[in-house]
Amino acid sequence: MLSQSFLALLIVIFTVLIVRLLEHQKSSGIKKILQWIPPILFAYIIPALVCLVIGVDLSGTEIHQWSKEYIIPLAIVTIMSSMSLKELRLVGIKPIVLFVGGSLIIALLPVVLTLTVQFVSPQIGEKFIEGELWKGLIPLVGSWIGGSTSQLVLKEYVGTCETLFLSVLILDNILVNLWTILMFQLIKQSGKIDSKLGIATENIKTFSLDEVEGKKDGYRTLLIIFLILIAMIIIELPFIGVIVILSLKGLFLGNFFRFWHHQWCLRLGSLSIITVMAILGTCTLDPKQASDSRHALCKFAYGRMFDWLVERINKSMAGGKGKASRLY
Repeated sequence: MLSQSFLALLIVIFTVLIVRLLEHQKSSGIKKILQWIPPILFAYIIPALVCLVIGVDLSGTEIHQWSKEYIIPLAIVTIMSSMSLKELRLVGIKPIVLFVGGSLIIALLPVVLTLTVQFVSPQIGEKFIEGELWKGLIPLVGSWIGGSTSQLVLKEYVGTCETLFLSVLILDNILVNLWTILMFQLIKQSGKIDSKLGIATENIKTFSLDEVEGKKDGYRTLLIIFLILIAMIIIELPFIGVIVILSLKGLFLGNFFRFWHHQWCLRLGSLSIITVMAILGTCTLDPKQASDSRHALCKFAYGRMFDWLVERINKSMAGGKGKASRLY
């Protein structure tokens, strides 16, 4: 008889292998499936289905504590150290300022919306606060500013429940796809927009990544990362303290050590994020949580169906001629 912790570990390893295998498939059918269900959501669904089929509850196993103490810190230091500030010259100062300004707006928007709801409808605002639904906004903000790593960190920091987090994860994916559709429409008009704003794109200087990268040493990179993690475990700092310190150390290592292997760090960080999501998927939901998750998945399916319909309409309308042929 397998212990629950060992069983949870096997399910997580199985899930990670399946997700990574799917990511590397070149089949058009697999790629279409991944367009509907992104790998990070697949990493949550697979262990949830496995636990449902075999009828086990692994939410109380030690692997969840391992995720918070070891795997999330590993994801933080690897992702942050994969960011090369030297390569920012490929972007320029204006997009960086735009990113910082946009991030500030995204961070403040939930606060503004919450205060607005409380002002317009105090009853709904009170339920929103007392029911701790506000905890779903925090991971959403993290996702839009810093991606999946920030989303998982903030989820653990504020203690977002699994059901609410699944709903946020699905909602985030729907919003990203809707925003992507909008961005594609704006890209088609980029020439006109650049002309109106007086942006000259023909004289933009480009750089080769070879100019900012030297010889890399992946093994030394991994050794330093794991030594840092061991040191952080021994020191036993609060969770948020560990995240802040590892973020700063990651930026330092990735930009002041010429041998640092950014690509290896990025791959290891991606693997860590998939592992964390697989661990979250081993939590068994009660009937109410399962019902909420079902509703969230239905909303997700509806959102992806809407995206597909818009894409098909755009393709069919783009094939014609004249004024009637325009994109929606």
